[in-house]
Amino acid sequence: MKKSSTVLVIIAVIIGSYIVRRMVIAQLRMAFLRQQAIIAAQRKAAADKARAKATKPPTPSSPGEPVAPKARGGTRTPVPPRVPVKPTPSPYARLSGVWRGRAAIDGRGICDVRFELSERPDAQGQFTGYAQMVCLPTPALVAQKRPDPRVRALNQLNPEAAILSGAVREGTIELSVDKTVNSDSSGCNASSYSLTPFGNNQLAAEWREEGCAGGRMILRRGR
Repeated sequence: MKKSSTVLVIIAVIIGSYIVRRMVIAQLRMAFLRQQAIIAAQRKAAADKARAKATKPPTPSSPGEPVAPKARGGTRTPVPPRVPVKPTPSPYARLSGVWRGRAAIDGRGICDVRFELSERPDAQGQFTGYAQMVCLPTPALVAQKRPDPRVRALNQLNPEAAILSGAVREGTIELSVDKTVNSDSSGCNASSYSLTPFGNNQLAAEWREEGCAGGRMILRRGR
């Protein structure tokens, strides 16, 4: 009798352990399936996000760029490209170039002026100038009956020359000397020039000099 009870207990323990093991295995399987479902959901959400980003229309490349309105069906109508605005041309650009003139100046003789004028590309109405003046003495305009040939040669080969800069003021280009390159045989060198548009392709020039009286003449287009 006692032996039969022991056998029954052993059988009950075996059956109980089997049932417990099956329950543990079932729990582990359910946990594994839940974990797989979570991973699959995360992968699907990431794929949907990437797909939505790939199909999203491009945003404007810079602030203020027009955005194309959406047409029916969700697509965007094309926007014509912007046309760059060209800067307004300078009204003084036509004054740039080489100007020449000749005049009789009392006490100096026959004087020739060559003036190269250039508007600065970075500033409208601002100019740089390069002036040269050669005065050849003549008996009718100088006190000497026979002008000194030495003075004539010096003035012709070493003309009065200067580098100037300035701006337009009330319709006249006012230029002052930045550097004196050379003085003439009498020691004359320019201190400033005033250039005013005059008629068709002409400039009325007036210059002031240190040590001399200065002068006026009409300049015309030259080379």
